[in-house]
Amino acid sequence: MNTKYILTFFLTIHFSACDIIEEPYINEINQVNEYCDEYYFSYPNNIKRKILLEYYTGHQCSTCPPAGSKVSELLEIYNDDLIAISIHAGFFARVSSNYPTDYTSDVGNDWDYQFGNSDDGPPNGLVNRVNFLNDQHILKYTEWEENIINQISLTQNLYDLQIQLNSSFDENENLICIDSRIDIGNYDQDNIRFKIVITEDSLISRQKDESSPNGYVESYVHNNVLRKSFNGSWGVDLNNQKSSQIFLNRYSINKNYEWNINNINIIGIIYDIGTYEVLQAEKNKLIN
Repeated sequence: MNTKYILTFFLTIHFSACDIIEEPYINEINQVNEYCDEYYFSYPNNIKRKILLEYYTGHQCSTCPPAGSKVSELLEIYNDDLIAISIHAGFFARVSSNYPTDYTSDVGNDWDYQFGNSDDGPPNGLVNRVNFLNDQHILKYTEWEENIINQISLTQNLYDLQIQLNSSFDENENLICIDSRIDIGNYDQDNIRFKIVITEDSLISRQKDESSPNGYVESYVHNNVLRKSFNGSWGVDLNNQKSSQIFLNRYSINKNYEWNINNINIIGIIYDIGTYEVLQAEKNKLIN
C-alpha cells in the first residue's frame, strides 16, 4: 500500500469532463489488490464541514451506558453534521471470562495513549480534538453537545477542505476496497494529515451497567466501534506530495472474519499536525 504513482493523462481528461480543476494537482494512488476496481469521482458541488465525536468507553465500565445513549441522541439531532467513533481502550475495555469480546484496536490504543482518555476515566470524549494543546480536550458526556454546537457555529467561516469516499467489497476475495478524494482548497497542506478508519455498528455483547438490577446488560448493542485503520494510527502527510490541491488515495484490506459487512462504516479524517484538531471528516457505509 505504500507504492505510489501518478495517474496518467487520461485521468486528467476524465476529471476535466466532470469539472475544471486548476493545476497544480497530484493524484496519489496506493497499491491495492488487483480485484479492486478503479473509481473516478465527480467534482462535489457543496462543501460541508462535519464534526467528529470520539468517545471512550469499555464493556466493563458500569457508568458508560448513559454516554452511549447520549451519542445516539446527538446523532439523531445533528444527523449529517456529526460523525461518531466509539473507542474501547484501557482498563475498562479489558477482556475476562464474563466479558470475552475484545473491542480494542491498535489505532484506538494509540489514540488513547496520546490523548489520555482512559487515564482520565471513561466515559468521556473529544469533540474535534479541540484544545488538546491546552490540556482541556477531554470532555464529560454532559459537555459534548455544547461543544458540538460551538463547532457547528464555526463552520461558516472555516475550512474549504473536502473529503469524498467510495468503497466496495469483493465477497469472493473477502476484500474491502476504498477510494478517497481530498480537496484541500486554500488550506496549507504542510499542516495537515489524512487518515481512514473502519467502524462497526450493532455489536451485541454483555455490558456492565450500574443502573441495571443485575449490574450488567446481557445483550447490549455497541455502535460506532473503532475496528481498524487503513493507513496507520496517524494517517499520511500531504506535505510531501508537492504543491497540490487534489489527492486521490486507494486502499484495500482483507475483511476480518468477525466483522459483519453490512454494519461496516468507512470514516475519513483530516486533522492539523500540530494541534491534532480535526478539520474535516466524512463517513460512508461500506454497503449501501
